[in-house]
Amino acid sequence: YQAWDEEGIYLPKHSWQGALTYYGLFKESKNLEVWGTVGMTGRDSMLLPILGVDGDPTSELARAPLFEYWFAFVQVRIVTVNVFIRWENLTGKRDNFDFPDRLQPRFRTLYGVRWTMNN
Repeated sequence: YQAWDEEGIYLPKHSWQGALTYYGLFKESKNLEVWGTVGMTGRDSMLLPILGVDGDPTSELARAPLFEYWFAFVQVRIVTVNVFIRWENLTGKRDNFDFPDRLQPRFRTLYGVRWTMNN
């Protein structure tokens, strides 16, 4: 959690982040690991400059709304192979953006496989 005395351009008065994490190591060989995280990131509304037609900032300021998204992350390791997936904005909040009139995707998912090869 962070708090400032006053808000400014690109500087919300409050921002926060928190998560619950699980870790498990299984099997006698310790070749099965599981990680899991559920959390939330957010900030208060903040003031943003508006670009003019020529691309230069104007003296006007716009207010970006409260930004808040929930995320989840799961990773499993079996011997040397790691499989992971991360979900962002689980609640589907539509007005999560940091620039005026530039909406972010409602949902985002990242996934992958990684393995280590030893000689």
